[in-house]
Amino acid sequence: MDYETAIRRYYDAFRERDLEGLRALLTPDFRFVSSFGEFHERDAMLEQIWPSVGQTWARDLRLFGAGPEFVVLYEHQNAAGVERPPMRMAEYVRFDGERIAEIEVYVGRPAG
Repeated sequence: MDYETAIRRYYDAFRERDLEGLRALLTPDFRFVSSFGEFHERDAMLEQIWPSVGQTWARDLRLFGAGPEFVVLYEHQNAAGVERPPMRMAEYVRFDGERIAEIEVYVGRPAG
């Protein structure tokens, strides 16, 4: 299992608005926790967040871990016209088999 490739595909899928790619990477009972909300089911999460997907995405990924658990550090990059300060972020990523089962997001400070 190439965890690093799967993690990079996960973040790329947000930039490319690849819904089916995201579904394939996440377990059906995928757990997502952040200050923006908490979900315990992949399809319910994707349905709720999909309208805003592609407005910001992760860049300059730095991965730490050996699998099945990782920490990913990155900065948000905004799409043209999106006026949010770029943020430094961290995410805990846990795999179950070959799919991502859990992500917990930690919001940092504005980048700059």
